[in-house]
Amino acid sequence: MARISGCASATYERSCSFSTASRTLVCKHQRLSFAGLPPRSRIIASAASKDPEKEKIAATITSIRGVLGPSLDVLLGNLPDKATQEKRAKAEQSKQVTTTDMLDELRTPTYILLSIHVAVFLLTNVLRVVPSQALYLDMWSPLWWQFITSGFVHTGAQHLAETIFLCYTFGRLVEKSYGGMGVWASFLLPVLSANLLAIFMLPAEAPLSAVSAAPAGMLGVFMVGVLVPRLFRKPLEVACLTPFVVRTAVCRFMPLASSLIGSGTPVGQLIHVTGAAVAATLVALVLGFVRNIKDKLEEAKREKERQELAEKRRQQASQMDGAVADMLSTAAKAASQIAKKLM
Repeated sequence: MARISGCASATYERSCSFSTASRTLVCKHQRLSFAGLPPRSRIIASAASKDPEKEKIAATITSIRGVLGPSLDVLLGNLPDKATQEKRAKAEQSKQVTTTDMLDELRTPTYILLSIHVAVFLLTNVLRVVPSQALYLDMWSPLWWQFITSGFVHTGAQHLAETIFLCYTFGRLVEKSYGGMGVWASFLLPVLSANLLAIFMLPAEAPLSAVSAAPAGMLGVFMVGVLVPRLFRKPLEVACLTPFVVRTAVCRFMPLASSLIGSGTPVGQLIHVTGAAVAATLVALVLGFVRNIKDKLEEAKREKERQELAEKRRQQASQMDGAVADMLSTAAKAASQIAKKLM
């Protein structure tokens, strides 16, 4: 064991030593200073402790280690740097925003409407908690809620999937154009109109208890969102979608075909479709009229704001012109006074 000449303690001979075999410094006075160094730095500092000049080098190495330590940790992946922290913060914030947007999306009228369809199907067809006959329209003694609830019952999963697909596809267009009130009006009013027309035109023995009025609401959403507003603006789109939607709705009402015969042809399946089409057309016209009025009011408001801004700018320009004229007149008076004094 070799003694340490660099120890400042008066009792270093009894307490401090340096092992040349393991290149390890054993010093109760300076152990804490060397404990945080890597092995190579500890060896250099241990050897430097024998020389005062080398002690300065060891201190410099320690300070460099203290300065470069965080950077080395970043390079080794132990600690994130500022850019990494900002990136992680932005990622967490984007996740929170995405979660918030998703929750807001689920609270929209279109999703609420679809959720009601799914909930009623689970209660009536899967769990069988609520009897479906209580929600269908009763031709003999209809109850007031059946005019609406018959639009949310489905005879099978395929019918439910068709309704969800079409209501979501066209309901988003209605919601974007007319808001949440437009979604509810475009679905509920055609269902109500279809059921009222069926009550007056179909015989009492018609099997309405086995037919859902949901296709009437589905057709209403399509007409309000696509057919009426885009009939002249995008006729090709309307021509491609209309046969598909109308055929789907008519096929859902085929059990009523033989309930009404017109000129030897079964037309019972067209009653609900006709009632839904009439109501949807009226809803689309009313919503379009309201939207046009709203757009005109907003345009008038923007025009008024533009005029006020232009007037304000004119006043500012006139005030600036007046200030410049006053400044020029003052300068002219001062120049004339100076000229008189010089003469």
